[in-house]
Amino acid sequence: MNKMQLTRDVYYVGVNDRRTDFFENHIQLPNGVSYNSYLIMDEKVALIDPVEISFIGQFLANVRTILNGRPVDYLIVGIIVAILGFAFLYSHKAKKKGIKCIGCPDGAKCAGNCAGC
Repeated sequence: MNKMQLTRDVYYVGVNDRRTDFFENHIQLPNGVSYNSYLIMDEKVALIDPVEISFIGQFLANVRTILNGRPVDYLIVGIIVAILGFAFLYSHKAKKKGIKCIGCPDGAKCAGNCAGC
């Protein structure tokens, strides 16, 4: 499990992908790629950037271990590319539970059910 505490309240919860040979089909990745994702555990909990969908199981296990039952209050998406799209949609379902989205067109007014995301 790739999770490590970076500071008192910040954790790395990303995953390493050693199967992907090319980024966007033209940049060679001889060592694969890492999907960097972070969890901030403060008064509110923020999850920054999901991972490629084929790693969603490992990613969610990393996140759940640290959350210890706490809900994610904010999902912050700083980069959206095709490979992250499905993981974002998967995470989007969590918005029905009240998670707010930062980084989408309606992020400032997001109440967990905006149509813009």
